[in-house]
Amino acid sequence: MKLMNSKIVMIIIIAIAFLSIILLVMSSLKFDHKVAFKIDNNHQSEQQYEQQDEQQATGVMVQHLHIAINSPTDKNALNTITKFADDSRYYLMIRGWLVQKLSGVESRLNAQKSPNKRADLIAEVEALKQAIRAIDLE
Repeated sequence: MKLMNSKIVMIIIIAIAFLSIILLVMSSLKFDHKVAFKIDNNHQSEQQYEQQDEQQATGVMVQHLHIAINSPTDKNALNTITKFADDSRYYLMIRGWLVQKLSGVESRLNAQKSPNKRADLIAEVEALKQAIRAIDLE
């Protein structure tokens, strides 16, 4: 009987040791999982910041282009337009914007009777055509 009780006690001790090892391994796995989750979240945050930076830069570019295209006779307008149109990602958008603006100004020119306003519109048409030629040559 004593031998039987000692075997049972030994089995219980081995079982407790085994369960302790399992709990220890599982707790380390949970810790690694949390670390991996934090690393993944940090990576996603970095991607979000990069995306926000790119979106902000695109917004600034559009604002500069808006000013340049709405005042094409300004001395800096052509430089601004050609600088941003050099990027092939934006060339077509900028060219389309210029063409639409040119179409509108030409329409206003055709309807305008005042010689002073016609001269301003002619200068604007020429500046827009020059901008289109400049970005097409780049």
